Amino acid sequence: MQNNIIIYLLLFQLLLFGHLHSQSSTYIIGEFPSVFTEVENQFNNGEIDSAFILCNRILRNDVDEDIKGVAIFYKGQAEELLQKNPQFEIYYQDAINIFETTKFEKGLAMAYCKLADFYFFQNDFLNANAHYNLSISYANKLNLHQIIIDGYEKKAAISSFNQEPESSIDFLKNALYSASLEKNKQQNKDILNRISTTYHSIGQLDSAIHYFQKGLRLKEELNDSEGLVSDFIALGNLYRERGDYEEAQQHLIEALKIAETESDTFSITTIYSELGDIYTAQNVWNIAEEYYNKALILARLKKSRFAEAGCNKKLGFVFQQQKKDNEAIESYEAALKIYSQLNNKINEADVILSLSHIYKEGNQFVKAKKLLTEALEARSKSQDMLSMLSIKMALAEIELKQGFPYKGIAYAEECLPSYITMDDNEGLRNVYTLLSNAYAKIGDFKRAYNLHLNYSEINDSLTSIDRTKAIKKFDLLYSTEKKDKEIAQQKVEIEKQKVDIQRRNNQLLMLGGGVALIGLFATFLIFINRKNKQLNKQKIEVLKKEQETQGLKSFIDGEEKERKRIARELHDGLGAVLATVKMQIGGIQYKFPQVHSMESYQKAESLIDDACRTVREISHNLMPQVLEQEGLEFALEDLCQTFSNQHGIPFEFNYFGQEQNLTHEIKTTIFRITQELLKNIIKHAEANEVIVQLTIEDDEIILIVEDDGIGFDISKQHKGIGLQNIQSRTNYINGKLEIESTPGKGSTFTILLPIQNNIKGKL
Repeated sequence: MQNNIIIYLLLFQLLLFGHLHSQSSTYIIGEFPSVFTEVENQFNNGEIDSAFILCNRILRNDVDEDIKGVAIFYKGQAEELLQKNPQFEIYYQDAINIFETTKFEKGLAMAYCKLADFYFFQNDFLNANAHYNLSISYANKLNLHQIIIDGYEKKAAISSFNQEPESSIDFLKNALYSASLEKNKQQNKDILNRISTTYHSIGQLDSAIHYFQKGLRLKEELNDSEGLVSDFIALGNLYRERGDYEEAQQHLIEALKIAETESDTFSITTIYSELGDIYTAQNVWNIAEEYYNKALILARLKKSRFAEAGCNKKLGFVFQQQKKDNEAIESYEAALKIYSQLNNKINEADVILSLSHIYKEGNQFVKAKKLLTEALEARSKSQDMLSMLSIKMALAEIELKQGFPYKGIAYAEECLPSYITMDDNEGLRNVYTLLSNAYAKIGDFKRAYNLHLNYSEINDSLTSIDRTKAIKKFDLLYSTEKKDKEIAQQKVEIEKQKVDIQRRNNQLLMLGGGVALIGLFATFLIFINRKNKQLNKQKIEVLKKEQETQGLKSFIDGEEKERKRIARELHDGLGAVLATVKMQIGGIQYKFPQVHSMESYQKAESLIDDACRTVREISHNLMPQVLEQEGLEFALEDLCQTFSNQHGIPFEFNYFGQEQNLTHEIKTTIFRITQELLKNIIKHAEANEVIVQLTIEDDEIILIVEDDGIGFDISKQHKGIGLQNIQSRTNYINGKLEIESTPGKGSTFTILLPIQNNIKGKL
């Protein structure tokens, strides 16, 4: 069932890469208007030949170096757009040389980006990356957001090409941040698509759903029907993979409504097929068959060979489950013929495997295994999680059928952790039943039984009667919606006939209506009175909350000021005194050399060193200078390194986003929360490893601190001072604290903070 998703993702990546290769942004420097206004107008109007000629005319004059560099830069763009000179990068390099001499940073930002584009289109990704980095560094100084967006998008494409999806996501998030500052909704939409699709391809379903939903809201604002259909289908797929069939169907029905309005046959075909998948997962074979047949008719009508093969393959599975072998063979053979013509080895192997179950012919297994092994080798360097899982599960099934249960178990158990991590209930159901059968074959009946219990639990949750009824209910609601419209039209005609009768009764109705109006008015007055009481109560609650917040703010502000005062007195007062004492003691040995060998002198000198170091550490903990001087990212990294050095266990720190818009108060509060959490972990958790992750997105800040320690029961109240301090500081920044912990399995603390309440000027 996952193969169709994989193909959609691969097609998307190919289309995306093609889009980037065809994309050629024209950069207008906008300097020296007396010289370049006409040239820039010609670029904007598409008169590239004229712009090129005018640049040559400018260069023939004795002009300043900056003007010369801009003219050469514009010539490079003209050559690139006209595609007259394949070596147009020489112009960009010449412009860069001049701009570096004159320190013209705006020109450098644009010229480095255009030169990087040249290397990018030549597939020289090493040089392209280096030049995009230079371009982005200059663009960041000048807030040239379009150049930053272009650079990060291309760097993301390079990471995708190099099979580094997580790096690609990081670059795309940087591009998204700049696009949001530019208020460019179209670019925001495109970047959100790429982020969500990349998350899906590596099996991070929650993140994929989050970004698809953000994309949906934006596309609704843009009235982007095509994009809405695509995102509703993608979300339907994601919810189906998680076993949430009701959500899946609701999203697919929304997609179907828009696609039918737009007469989008291709999307309608896809949606019918996906709806069939939902009923297949529920074992509701008759409705699944109905939807697959609808999709098959449309696929043939539009001559969509891949879609036609997919529908035949799914129909074959439905017939096979119902023991309709002849129909199953006919559908599988039709799918196999098309997949062979398209050279689609994964699906070809999958169909051969299905046919082998019906024919019960061993040679079919050998052929299927060969195709799957080739496909697995081709994907070995990829991080396309869904594709790899699909191939390994098919290989596990073949090994079992050929009588090699241990090999089958090895493949299946490789898949199990990924399905658990992805929360993919359909995948878990399949792997549990396969492993249960495999362990039974080798005589390990206890393990087979336990795995069967796991399978039964998930299967019950996916195929319960209530859930199936709910799915059918949604289908019935949509199916009857069109009929309701027709009935409504008929009712209009009937209502017209009733108008005359209604007029005769109007006088009586008006009299009754007057009495009812008086009653309604009285009821309205009572309602208003109650509503006013509720509003007053709410206002009192709001005032109490504001007073609590103000009190909390005053307390924390006072605490921070006191920390600074004590830290300053320790450093400047006691620290200075200890330093003087150390100098005085150190000077004694020069006057009395024999004292250096005395044990009491050496002990005193060691104690003074310890005291100096302790004062420095206390002062640093009270008010770390790195937070003031270097910022939040470096402060947290330094904090983790300090804890790691002091306690001998690894403290890993990961950081994503930009902190420049955050106030000093919010940075300090996040630092204090992290500091308190790490102290609690050292004191109580008995952890061997700690991970701290700070993510600053466009609409929220996410701080996650995770340990592998002994954990605790979160259902019991914990009133320790540490947790109370963390909760108080979280409330102070209008945040939300979430705690996940199980005894023996570690703990995860998550602080979620809406960023709009904590940017400069608002806190």
